[in-house]
Amino acid sequence: SVAFVTDRGITLADAAQATMTTNSNVTASGTILVNDAATLTVTAGTFTLNDVGDQTVDFDGQSVFNLTVNNAGGGTDDDVTIAGGPLLVSGALVITLGGLDMTTNSLALITERGITLADAAQATLTTNSNVTASGTILVNDAATLTVTAGTLTLNDDSDQAVDLDGQAIFNLTVNNAGGGTNDDIVFAGGPLLVSGALVITLGGLDMTTNS
Repeated sequence: SVAFVTDRGITLADAAQATMTTNSNVTASGTILVNDAATLTVTAGTFTLNDVGDQTVDFDGQSVFNLTVNNAGGGTDDDVTIAGGPLLVSGALVITLGGLDMTTNSLALITERGITLADAAQATLTTNSNVTASGTILVNDAATLTVTAGTLTLNDDSDQAVDLDGQAIFNLTVNNAGGGTNDDIVFAGGPLLVSGALVITLGGLDMTTNS
């Protein structure tokens, strides 16, 4: 496996024969565009978005493995705007610097191995759509989570730790299929603020452990 670094974007043309496969780390600045007929296959490694200004990323709803947002632009010039389809992350989502913008194009986010917002004022996530997440969720103190609509669904199949730093979400659904004593959602880091509805379909919402 071979890592790949590009400073000025990635484009896969609108052709069935336009394909890219990787199981290693990819580091990319610039616009990323996967057109509809193209195929992106990412089976391992971390895709790092490391521009120094606003960056548009269109994976065409095709999945990546781990995704790290590390945009050093600063101020209002550090947004990573997702387009073209939902953001599918089969590994972990980490935001170290910059703003992951799911709001502009009202796109869903699905991640299977957790979400981490680093302890930095520039680490932000904005969404007005559904977010589905397994794994640990950690919003550190200096980070900002802005959720104006949609449902956050916690759908692990084992105990899940969630720390939203007392920042508000809209709707929350607990749907943990672990069963037995291995299906608890343990909240930490501050009160759970839900501006919409709370629904528990499967699993245990544990507000006791960190009371």
